[in-house]
Amino acid sequence: MKLDFTRAALPPSGEVDLDVRAICGDVEIIVPDGAEVEMEATPVVGSVERRLRSKGAGERLRAAVTRGREAAHEDPAFFRIVGTAIFGSIRVQGR
Repeated sequence: MKLDFTRAALPPSGEVDLDVRAICGDVEIIVPDGAEVEMEATPVVGSVERRLRSKGAGERLRAAVTRGREAAHEDPAFFRIVGTAIFGSIRVQGR
């Protein structure tokens, strides 16, 4: 399953909560470049990956994300992802 949020109309707060279960399958979550991601996912004979672009090790990218309107003074989108990968995988990447 693929969830692409790069062109999604996000809530005014810019915060998105996802509860993900990958059981014998894969879930790919694509977030806009510059989005912040907090992930609490547990692999059980599976995998959890996070491939986000960053400015440096351990530093969060604080670029504004355009969500269909002027975003020059907005905070970046924030994704809170919790879940479990059982015989499957959860992958988050920026685009």
